[in-house]
Amino acid sequence: MKIGEYELNDKLKEFDLKSITVYFNELLHAKIKMNGVKINYNIKNGYLNIKDEINNNISINIASAYNIQAKAKEISIKLDNGINIRIEQN
Repeated sequence: MKIGEYELNDKLKEFDLKSITVYFNELLHAKIKMNGVKINYNIKNGYLNIKDEINNNISINIASAYNIQAKAKEISIKLDNGINIRIEQN
């Protein structure tokens, strides 16, 4: 289901304090596993912020997102710079 940036924080709340895997595909290839995450999207500055239980941080500017898809336990974000991000709940 396609969602907008205003619905994104509601969907991200489902991932709070859970274990997740963040995948980067296409231009950048990476797989990052995190446990006990706090995750939110700051609509004012365009940053998706993910912090885990041992204080690892990822901040990604997704202001250029042209497609955000949400499924059960998964969010996919496509950026116009060729980077695709997928967040899955483990």
